[in-house]
Amino acid sequence: MRPVFPSLALILALASVSPSFGVAPVGNLLVNQGFEIPFSKNQWTYRNGSGGQGIATRSQSWKNAGSWSLKLQPNSTNETIWPPFDYAVIQNLDLKKYRGAPLFYGGWMRAEGGATAYIRVLAADKSGNLTYRELSTTSTQAVYWQDIMDVPDTELTTLMFMCSVKGTAGAAYFDDLVVSAQMGRSIQIGQPDPGPSLSASVTVDTTRVVREIPKTLFGMNLEWVFDGQTIWDPFRGEMNSSLINLGSDLGVAMWRFPGGVFANHYHWQNGIGPQETRPTSVTEPGQGTSLNGFGTDEALQFTALTGASDMMITVNANTGTPEEAAAWVKYVNNGTRYVKYWEVGNEFYLRLANADGSPRVMSPLEYAQVFNTYAAAMKAVDPTIKVGADTEFHYPFRGCARADDGGCWTDAILSKASDQLDFLSVHNGFSPIGLAPLGGGDVGLDVRTIYAGMLAYPVVLTDLMNGLGARADQLAGANASKISIAATEWGPLFDTGSYSRLVDHVKTIGSALYVSSVFNVLLRNPRIQQASAFKMVDTVVFGWLGPRNGVWTPKPAYYAFQLYGRHSLPLLVDTTVGVSSYDSRAVLGVPAVQKVPYLDMISTTNEDRSSVSLLVTNKHFDRSITATIALRGFSSTGATAWTLNGTAVDANSGTDLPQGFVSQAAADPDGRFGQGGPGETWVLSTNPTATGSCVTYEFPPHSVTALVLTGQVDFGDASTTCTSIDRGTQK
Repeated sequence: MRPVFPSLALILALASVSPSFGVAPVGNLLVNQGFEIPFSKNQWTYRNGSGGQGIATRSQSWKNAGSWSLKLQPNSTNETIWPPFDYAVIQNLDLKKYRGAPLFYGGWMRAEGGATAYIRVLAADKSGNLTYRELSTTSTQAVYWQDIMDVPDTELTTLMFMCSVKGTAGAAYFDDLVVSAQMGRSIQIGQPDPGPSLSASVTVDTTRVVREIPKTLFGMNLEWVFDGQTIWDPFRGEMNSSLINLGSDLGVAMWRFPGGVFANHYHWQNGIGPQETRPTSVTEPGQGTSLNGFGTDEALQFTALTGASDMMITVNANTGTPEEAAAWVKYVNNGTRYVKYWEVGNEFYLRLANADGSPRVMSPLEYAQVFNTYAAAMKAVDPTIKVGADTEFHYPFRGCARADDGGCWTDAILSKASDQLDFLSVHNGFSPIGLAPLGGGDVGLDVRTIYAGMLAYPVVLTDLMNGLGARADQLAGANASKISIAATEWGPLFDTGSYSRLVDHVKTIGSALYVSSVFNVLLRNPRIQQASAFKMVDTVVFGWLGPRNGVWTPKPAYYAFQLYGRHSLPLLVDTTVGVSSYDSRAVLGVPAVQKVPYLDMISTTNEDRSSVSLLVTNKHFDRSITATIALRGFSSTGATAWTLNGTAVDANSGTDLPQGFVSQAAADPDGRFGQGGPGETWVLSTNPTATGSCVTYEFPPHSVTALVLTGQVDFGDASTTCTSIDRGTQK
């Protein structure tokens, strides 16, 4: 949906200040940026909101430099609809001087007690257009963040800098803030950066196993609607053979059925029995209907035909019943077949619809009770199954999806349903979608900058997944050790509407780089046991297969999945990478991230260590990276490399965008989005020379590579090193 912003008059009323400009320190437009002067003598202005949402004071309990910092303490009334209404202090900036110019902004922040600290810059013009950027942290450790806001070249009425706090308890601290037209940055993200190959130093220690990799991490979503999105061919009365072959080639080990959101109104009995007797069913109230050609038996058949070993089923806990769910378990697990993983509902933290289309709002505590009831009924039929709950442990700027009736959704599940709970399902792996109005929306940034933000998000996702595991350990008590994490929907996602210039960018090389980087996050975290990418096939824009001249055609994201599904070995081993990095801007729904490594890499091996597979993403759009790889406990005798690449970071295979969508943006000045078609993207197989315990390999720009080394165990010098340039570490 489009961003929905408050009126300009309301923004101005909330500011409650008149512009008055003094002399700022050289290079910094802010006055008293370190809060060394009492508020009454400077231009920081309290904004108490309509109900007195908190207290703003100077503090000495933490400061970055000098003697003071700003401390914002929210109270129980600080629950807001849109972020700029959080409790804040404000400083107005010069309206005229910086029109049409980039403003660099940032500062030191920390938070405590569950609060979130925000730095925001907001500009509005006479036409009511609003430009808004933000930085945020929940870290109790002081963090310095910086970003850029491009000030509109229009007649401005408001240009303000805000320190804000989200939450109803705790505190946020700020110090040494800056707004400047002169601040430097590490790279010009939006511009091509041709130049010599970068260097990386890599150590792969095959003697240190991080985890055994469950095959269920290589999952993909299926949907029941529209004959399984054309998997079932009603005219032939059989499966679509091309989609069987494409599904098999992909390397999927687990299929998730029957949604997404379509699971919340799905009654499985409508999808069994003779095809001609199956009814037409509502997909979602108000969204149309579909035949039930692709039901439970077809999904299980498709799973078998594609060589997958597992399936995950999401039961209808919205318009269904516990008895219906239990009967589904009994129907499937009948002695000749077996599904181990079951979910109770899909995205219940969002506002759903009843069968008649009326709104249904479920509180966290209500869902915990529903989950317990469903899980008990299902396990009574088959106690060997694993049942997962839907949770909202989402993007860092959102906090709780809804904090009503029992606190955060995740907290309610962990504290009230951990006895029945086997895994937590999260959908926080989408990027860089803007979740308007909570900091998202297309603000007109160039595509290269947006891609850089998307490729930075896996750094954030790593922290989110670690945080969810820590939350389970904190709240689930003795049950914590048995509760795993399932990323049951993840993938590149830019927007959802035909109005968006970015909606079709899920089909580019840049999105494939994102897929590989998220795979690395999932594989590195031992608590993540299941994952399902979203999704293999779709008739609009979400699918990793798309129609081209009426033929289902793989997109680069498909091939990135395939490299992992086909070339990951069973054991993840310790890998350290030293390489240069970049700082991303806040884009769409992704916060700014510092020190994003250009080379993202994992290493896997097999039980006898006869092979080592390196799965490597070069996120630099323009430069290759020459990596010198030290192999500990292994000596290579040969190699095969499979490399996914294209003519540019926005290169694509030319799948069709449905009529009615607006023209799509390109990664200019050298973008290739509009030239999509055969020959624009490829997977190239080569046999590079790679012998011994020190291997050098050049990874091309914007590429994903599976470099599989064959060889043998070699305990020679356990401290094997190679001469290279150390540019920092990534683990």
